[in-house]
Amino acid sequence: MAEKIQLVIPGSENQQIHAHLFLPEKEIDVPVFIFCHGFKGFRDWGFFPRIADYFCPENVAVLTFNHSFNGVDEAQCEEFTRLDLFAQNTISRELSEIQSVITGRPLPIMLPCLLLRI
Repeated sequence: MAEKIQLVIPGSENQQIHAHLFLPEKEIDVPVFIFCHGFKGFRDWGFFPRIADYFCPENVAVLTFNHSFNGVDEAQCEEFTRLDLFAQNTISRELSEIQSVITGRPLPIMLPCLLLRI
């Protein structure tokens, strides 16, 4: 089972991007797979939480996150409770946050990066 680390990355307009970093047993010099949900999705929906079960045994770290304006509060991570934020969300905002996640990767152990947006 992969080790899960909870991270907070600065998001848009002083909001936070809540992320989970799943580390394989070999933690040094591993690539990171950044998994982005779609415009109306969220990190803990469907098969998304299990994506690390596939990649970590192959020595690939996995970073999943919620965009700061996706409407899902960290306290209730499986429900849309922040419709006020979702009403302000845009594709441009999400693309900007993806760039922030890529350039501000939280741990220096990660080298190459593969991005998948579902």
